[in-house]
This record gives sequence, C-alpha cells and structure tokens, in this order.
Amino acid sequence: MMFDRVYVRQQNALLARFDKTDAIEAAVITENGGRLANLKKRSWQNLKTLLSGKALSKSQREQLFELPDLIDLLAVALSSGENLYSGLSRVASRSTGVVARDLNRVLLGVQLGGQLPQELAAWSRNANSRQVTELCTKLQLALQRGTPLAEMLSDQAASLRAEVHQVITKKAGQNETRMLVPLIFLILPVTVMFAVYPSLQVLALAG
Repeated sequence: MMFDRVYVRQQNALLARFDKTDAIEAAVITENGGRLANLKKRSWQNLKTLLSGKALSKSQREQLFELPDLIDLLAVALSSGENLYSGLSRVASRSTGVVARDLNRVLLGVQLGGQLPQELAAWSRNANSRQVTELCTKLQLALQRGTPLAEMLSDQAASLRAEVHQVITKKAGQNETRMLVPLIFLILPVTVMFAVYPSLQVLALAG
C-alpha cells in the first residue's frame, strides 16, 4: 500500500540522519507504548550497570560473547533473501549456547501457535540482557514496519565485538592487579631477605 511505502521511506530517512539504535527504539516505543518502554528502561539499567564497573553475570557474559556470531549469521541469511522466520530457524539449527537455546524456544513457541513478535518480546523480558533487548527490538520493528534489517544487524554485531573486547581488556587488567599481590607480599620479601641476609652475616662476623 502507498501508506506503507511512505512510512518505510520516512523510517529510512530517520535511520540515515540519526543513530540507528536510537531511531529504532523511538519508533517501537511510540508504536507499542508501555511494554517496550519498560524494555528500554531495563536496557538502560543494564547499561548503567556495565558502565559503573559492576561485573556481568555469567548468563549476561555468555550472551554477550555468543551474540556477535549469531547476529552475523542472521544478517547473511537475510541478505540472501530469506524471510525473518526462516533466517532465525537456519541460525538456531546451526548454533549452540545460551542464545541459540533461547532462540529455539522462541521458534518452538511460534510452531505451537504463538506470534513471532510476542515470542521475541517474551525472550527480551526473560533474557536480562541489554544486547538481546536491542536485537529483539530491531526484529520486532522489522516485522511490524518492514524496515531494512541486515545492515543494522551487521552494525550491532560490530558494536558487540567492540564491547566484548572491552570486557576482555577489563578482565585482563583485573588479573594483572591480582598478580601483583603475590609479587609484593611473597616474592619481593623473599628476594630482599636473600639479598640482605648474607650481608648481615658478614657484618656480624666482622663485629
């Protein structure tokens, strides 16, 4: 319909002018009201937790590490001409891990009679992950308004890899600090003792 084509052009113009993630969140929240507003609020809370230096939970860390490859596979599937459901099915059947298991639950819910947008919303609520919430929001918008998805998924995958690198670097810095503890309190005193003790013995004998 003409209205849908005009709306898609407006969405594309919005995505071209502003940050894609912010544009997607604004459009979906306007369309769905309180439910997705709550998702955004929780995603901001997760982001604040990350920026404040608090450690990610084991589940959040696993999802963060698995998502980039899974999103890249989905972007390739969509670029090859598959629809969203078949792309998700193909990716889920070739992936393992926490995210793949949750995605299989989403697809099983659809096979049992559920609607894909509602299953994605349930996944977003249960995942407790800002990255999963962002992915589900983009997929919901693509289903509702037909916005282009493959390029946005590739951008998100690149962003997630940068975030993974940041987490690994931070973890490495923490391990480096821990390594200083035995160096300062064990190795260094023993080294000083071995260096000073012979001199003390010589002085004692000379005295």
